[in-house]
Amino acid sequence: MVDFGKYNVKTLANEGMEFHFKDIIADEDIPTKFVVYGSDSDNIRKARKEFNAVTDNDKATDTKKEEAMRRFLVACIKSWDDSKENGLAWNDEIVKSGEKGPLMELLEACPQFQGQLSEFITDRTNFLAD
Repeated sequence: MVDFGKYNVKTLANEGMEFHFKDIIADEDIPTKFVVYGSDSDNIRKARKEFNAVTDNDKATDTKKEEAMRRFLVACIKSWDDSKENGLAWNDEIVKSGEKGPLMELLEACPQFQGQLSEFITDRTNFLAD
């Protein structure tokens, strides 16, 4: 018997998996823990429709399309560490998990993290059960 349940990515995509951004200078993970949805999650499917509505519009400017991408990526993030020790801080302020505005600013100012996040959520092997 071959149990195909082990190939189920939808469950973990909806629950979310731990993700760390990488410090590309030091070549190591940044200790702040994020929990992100996978590309097969219900949340991402909804966010993708909103993203496509903007990017498929011939009148949308490049700026609007870039903003839509950041909004999409923020929607992919379920939560993050907001502890004083390893929590997400922006402009010397701890960002409480769920506050999306500062996260949008971070992704605009640090575009290298957009690619890292996009790559992780679209790699289905990150959402396979052990």
